[in-house]
Amino acid sequence: MKTMSTSFSRLLLAGILFGCFGCGQSSDLPEIASAKGVVKFKGKPLPQANILFIPDSGPVASGVTDEQGNFTLMTQGHRGAKIGNHRVTIQAIVLKDGVKGTAVDPESGAERSVETVSVVPEKYGNPYQSGLTATVASGGPNEFLFEIP
Repeated sequence: MKTMSTSFSRLLLAGILFGCFGCGQSSDLPEIASAKGVVKFKGKPLPQANILFIPDSGPVASGVTDEQGNFTLMTQGHRGAKIGNHRVTIQAIVLKDGVKGTAVDPESGAERSVETVSVVPEKYGNPYQSGLTATVASGGPNEFLFEIP
């Protein structure tokens, strides 16, 4: 596990928000198809991981795994991902002491400096280093299994 900077966490959050809300109206939404899957780390389900499907162009799809490692992708508030090829990132970040949290002080609302740790190797959070890809097909089924050693 490696320590990650707060700015990297903010970049991740921006990517997730971009994927959830997008930059245009729903009329700008490309053709999407339902997409879901499971993430495992060292053979076990990986809970609370952020998944991004990043197409060559167009909106990013995002999802968060549940306790069983299951995720469902959303694009601009719609269930699914853009049809076509995607680079995939997976990140699971916890506070250094192992508790989930944010970089905002819950009492004052002010930003605070926190040290985070990546549960999975950091390369899986980089679309150019993860080595993870997926193809979303119009006819489906678009069910993916990502196993991180």
